[in-house]
Amino acid sequence: VAGAGAWVQATVPVYKGIGVRKYPRYLDGDLAAMVHPDLQGNDFCALHVGDPIFQTHDLKTIGLGGEGDTGVVADEDKKTTFYPFFINEAAYYEVDVAFNLAVREEQAVKVAVSADEHSASKRQKSA
Repeated sequence: VAGAGAWVQATVPVYKGIGVRKYPRYLDGDLAAMVHPDLQGNDFCALHVGDPIFQTHDLKTIGLGGEGDTGVVADEDKKTTFYPFFINEAAYYEVDVAFNLAVREEQAVKVAVSADEHSASKRQKSA
């Protein structure tokens, strides 16, 4: 086909959901902490073990994987970079989900490019 482009190999970031963090609660079921202000509004930003995820009502910070965290971080994951998403979403409040956690991976894909883009790319590589 005249003017047809080509398929080229590319990589795109993908986020693989690995679980959720529930809100910390007292034994009677009342909330013991809320999402930490440093985490609020930072969907898909890097999060490491020890970074603040919750703040108690008396302003104590609970870090990812630390005392008071509602989830577990396995030893082999202590150096992993996590990516929280759907942080403090109202729709998840009723099911006790403070936020979801993901890890970032690179996925190889084939992408269609126009003939003009393909020609320009070939010229850049040969220059």
